[in-house]
Amino acid sequence: MYILGMGFAPGTKIDPKELERRRLKAARLFERGLGPSEIARRLKVSCQSACRWWAKLRAGGKSAIGAQPWGRRSLLSDAQLRDLERSLVEGPEKSGYSTPLWTAARVADLIRRKTGVRYHTDHIYRLLARLGWSCQRPSGRALERDEAKVRRWKRREWPALKKEAIAEGRAIVFVDESGLSQRPHQVHTWSPRGQTPVLQHAFNWKSFSVIAGITVSGDN
Repeated sequence: MYILGMGFAPGTKIDPKELERRRLKAARLFERGLGPSEIARRLKVSCQSACRWWAKLRAGGKSAIGAQPWGRRSLLSDAQLRDLERSLVEGPEKSGYSTPLWTAARVADLIRRKTGVRYHTDHIYRLLARLGWSCQRPSGRALERDEAKVRRWKRREWPALKKEAIAEGRAIVFVDESGLSQRPHQVHTWSPRGQTPVLQHAFNWKSFSVIAGITVSGDN
């Protein structure tokens, strides 16, 4: 957080707790009988700030000038934010969108539909960051992928193949097909930090393909 004024140099990064300590120090000085002008001079703040603290102190005690929220208050309640995140976790398609990608515009539209509150897309980035989400590029994964078979192949079949190839003096070649396709482009979407989103799609598209192979040892 960067604060202008308040006795700090422009661009100085200030911890809100430090500002709270300053206000509480002012409260102690007020209790000792010092006036706003003297307190402003000692704490290097404006006289208006000292007068404002004095008014709050008289009205509500030290708790009135203790911890104070920063920034604009959220337009959504805590319950609405929790409900929004549940919908985000369920995915865009569950909310009626055609693809499994969250965009700022879609999140803004979802908020409007669920709560009636309208957010500009620029504010959506900050809102999602508050929820612990970040914009990421999803990884691709075939719908036909069988995780159990993949694990079994890695643990049993692959070690056996390597032993057999070495014993018979053969080379293991991995062959793959690639080329232009109708597969959907991988773009960016929003997801919780540290959790890479997965974009599932069918692997049965029409394409102009080429085939290449590579050996385990890297030999030709």
